[in-house]
Amino acid sequence: MTTRSGALLAAVGLLAASGCGGGDEDGDSPAQAVKGAPMRDCASRAESPTARRAGDPRAGVKVGPVYFTGLARYERIDAREFRPRGGSTYIPAKAAAVVDAGPSVEVILHAEGSRAGLAYVKPSPDPPFTISNGGRAVTLKPCKPTEPSFSGAGDVGDRTMFAGGFLLRGTSCARLEVRVRGGRTYRASVPFGREACAS
Repeated sequence: MTTRSGALLAAVGLLAASGCGGGDEDGDSPAQAVKGAPMRDCASRAESPTARRAGDPRAGVKVGPVYFTGLARYERIDAREFRPRGGSTYIPAKAAAVVDAGPSVEVILHAEGSRAGLAYVKPSPDPPFTISNGGRAVTLKPCKPTEPSFSGAGDVGDRTMFAGGFLLRGTSCARLEVRVRGGRTYRASVPFGREACAS
């Protein structure tokens, strides 16, 4: 994968498994912007052939116009794998966000305490995770489909990839909210750890 911003997280040694709930559409009122959330724009994108193939529900989680690659793998992993090691305060969970062409979207994470945070900005935030440091919310502005690709011939196409993922301090049932600028709001529950969202 090629990236200008260097925002790709190191992959963690977690076992892959499939299965996770998709996003639910909620409400007809136009979504409100998240004040203070940092922004990633077209220039900070990553490029990979997987962006054009994004959408497989067995591998990722789609919440409205945003597909989080590889996110489904974390649902069935044992809780022990989410414990930070070697003096770290959290472990990274790689999950690029692939956004459909169109309006900007705000990705908002609702999690228990500071057990999970977003990591789509650099440097990655330290707990406590807040909107202003990018740990709770981030705005993603996709490219126009005709934007020239920087990694090869052709253009970006209908989807823009933003490298990043999540920061975890243990198991968590994270609630993801995606607000489309001037449009709808979508929500999904994402379990980090086996049975994390069982209750």
